Amino acid sequence: MEFRITNKSNLNLEQMRPLLKSFLPFAQKNMGFNRTVDINFVSDSKNASNPLGKTAFYDPNLDSVTIYTDKRHPKDILRSLSHELVHHAQNCKGKFDNKPHMGEDYFQYNKYMQEMEREAYEKGNMTFRDWEEKHRKQLQESIYYKTGDTKMKLNDWKNKELFNRLNEAYGYGKMEEKEEELDEAHCGRREDEE
Repeated sequence: MEFRITNKSNLNLEQMRPLLKSFLPFAQKNMGFNRTVDINFVSDSKNASNPLGKTAFYDPNLDSVTIYTDKRHPKDILRSLSHELVHHAQNCKGKFDNKPHMGEDYFQYNKYMQEMEREAYEKGNMTFRDWEEKHRKQLQESIYYKTGDTKMKLNDWKNKELFNRLNEAYGYGKMEEKEEELDEAHCGRREDEE
């Protein structure tokens, strides 16, 4: 299934791409939506400065999800996306066909929409949690290789770990990491030779 993603925000899509590439097919399979959905990441500084501002919304007429990204953690953005994708699945199943009222304070007065929101919170959070736990290790490794955020390469870490374990097994103890500047005058000479 195709997912059309538009980024009109400050969101680092390079950081999000491996997460989205993994999460979106997982969500589609678990939620059962069968139509393409447009996903729009947007910035709105006024909304971001409001402690009770919007985080996201779904437009059933356009099959589109809009996610506000300013001042938000990527995990929180994905959680909002998961919630809105449940609304897309509901729409694909015809649950928006009766054009329920969705204006200001619709949640307070519309029992049908309260049930739709309950389902979106429950299924959205559970789907996101299930995906996160199943894919956490795989995603950390793929993000490491793409972004280089860590300080040590995996092979270097493995070699160092193996070296330390062998040293400990033979009674030498762990090799301490020391970053020392070499004094060119002392290179190649032992201290007792001076």
